[in-house]
Amino acid sequence: MKKTFKIIFKSLLFLPFFFALIHQSDSVSVVNTFILPYSINWLIGVVLPSLVLSIILYVLVNTRLRDWAISIMNGGPYLSILIFMLFVWLFVTVEVGLRSFYAKHTPSPFHVGMNYLGYRGSVISLFKSENDIYVAAIGGSTTYGNGVDWWDAWPAYTEDRLNAQYNILNHKRFHIANLGLEAAGLDCGIRRFEHFDRMYDFDVLVIHAGYNGLGDWCQLWLPINTRLRDVSLLFYMVLDFVEQQEWYTRNSFWNLNITKDDEDWIQRDTNSEFINVYLEFVSEVLSRGIKVVSILQPGLSGTSSGDELKHHQNIDELKLTLAVRADDLGLRLVEEFNHLDDFVIIDLTDVPDKYKFDSVHLNANGNKYISEFIASSISNVISK
Repeated sequence: MKKTFKIIFKSLLFLPFFFALIHQSDSVSVVNTFILPYSINWLIGVVLPSLVLSIILYVLVNTRLRDWAISIMNGGPYLSILIFMLFVWLFVTVEVGLRSFYAKHTPSPFHVGMNYLGYRGSVISLFKSENDIYVAAIGGSTTYGNGVDWWDAWPAYTEDRLNAQYNILNHKRFHIANLGLEAAGLDCGIRRFEHFDRMYDFDVLVIHAGYNGLGDWCQLWLPINTRLRDVSLLFYMVLDFVEQQEWYTRNSFWNLNITKDDEDWIQRDTNSEFINVYLEFVSEVLSRGIKVVSILQPGLSGTSSGDELKHHQNIDELKLTLAVRADDLGLRLVEEFNHLDDFVIIDLTDVPDKYKFDSVHLNANGNKYISEFIASSISNVISK
């Protein structure tokens, strides 16, 4: 009986590894490594660490090592290490179990979907085939997909639309790297693009920047400033429950929406420095043979003119709309690059409120909604 209990106990030490193995990712960017249907990040970030943790604990509870460690350490330090590792094992078991059963899309250990290379979503292969089309998307939280999971951000929806609609016709496969970052200014987007452009041979760049103007910080790799809730799915579920409670919502700063009074803060894209940086960057990217899709940021509710969402084909109509809205950036982009086949501009004016969860950020349906227009523009610029 005692021997059977030991076998069961030691087998339980491999629970997190077992949970990691039964995870079946629904992500389209899955790499089949031999017979293992896991994303690269799941293998590196979850499967292997779970196995290592289980092996360490198995060794620690091994009779011979335990007796040897206790005799040398006089029991105390060894027991402290063992208890600490058991707490780690318990947390990892719950965390990996939750991800395996409830978060099949998760491409990495980070719930937000920030992969090991430092952008959001599944890892794109560094080895590009002749049938692959690589697209980079830069911007702030509106590109990153603040408030939604990575597969509900517009770059993911756009990639799905492109592959569903155009892959059959031309046998091309689109891959979009979401290089957006919360609170990132255009200068950060430029630095992130230049960093990842050394890894990937991008064919198209989509710029969805403007709200944050020019910032003074940036990070190229893992999201150092990511909140704890975004790193752990267990913490995410607990905090998500807490945040739904009335007492929390009533006293929380995060429930405050941006209003028209914040217009000076949110619409900094009209300053000349920002516009000059934007234009110089577009010109430099186009000179490399990379096509550019420029998205004009939607304004705050009620401040913009024109249709709710429109991909303008008539250049005079677009200029009139931009002039009424006093959109200096849009007008300069149209004047300098509209004649080029490698450049496309999309005007997102006033997206309906049902597609927003605050005055700036879109919900999952909103991202899906605008992805149709973005996918169409990418397709048009690629075909030219």
